Amino acid sequence: TDRLGPGQDKYDGVAMPSFDSPKDAAALVDEPLFVENIRPAEPLFQDLPNVIFFITEEDVIVSRPPIGAVSAVDRQWDVLERPTSIHLLQFVHLDGNPDWVGTNDAELGLRIGALRHAVNRPSAEVHSDGAPFLGARQLWWPTLTAFQDGVDADRAAFDALLAQAGHAVTMLAVSERFLR
Repeated sequence: TDRLGPGQDKYDGVAMPSFDSPKDAAALVDEPLFVENIRPAEPLFQDLPNVIFFITEEDVIVSRPPIGAVSAVDRQWDVLERPTSIHLLQFVHLDGNPDWVGTNDAELGLRIGALRHAVNRPSAEVHSDGAPFLGARQLWWPTLTAFQDGVDADRAAFDALLAQAGHAVTMLAVSERFLR
C-alpha cells in the first residue's frame, strides 16, 4: 500500500494460528496430521532458514468499535466472522521503543477507523531466553477501501500510532480466516 513506507515487503507472509496455551502450540510439531501432511511440504512454501517463530499473548485493546463510533453495518463486523479482512501488522524490533504501546492506542486506532485492535507481547513461557521482537500490533478493517479511507481521514493519528513503535516492520495483509 502507498500508505506505508519502505520495508513493508520484508516478509512474504505471516501465519497466525491460535492455541489455548503455549504447551498446545509446542505440541503442533508432533501432531500426526502435521507430521504427515504439512512438514513434508514446508520447503515448497516456506523459506525455512528465515522463518521466525514468535509466540505471543494477545491483549485486545478494542474488540469492536463502540456504539456510535461507526455505522450500524460496520458495528456488526467481527474479525472472527469474516472470511477475509485487511490486517495491519507491526512487529516491533528489539531495538524499538520499549514503551511501544501507548495509553492512546485505542483512541488512535478508532480515529483511523480500525474496527479491532490488539497488541501481542512475547510469551515468557516460550521465549524465556529472548524473543525475536518486543511485540506486535494488529489492527483490522473489513476492506482495503475502509483502511485507506480511515488513514486518509486522519493521517496524523495513523503516523502517531505507528511511530510509537520506533524500529519496526509494518505491513498490510489480506487476512484469511480458515476454520477447521
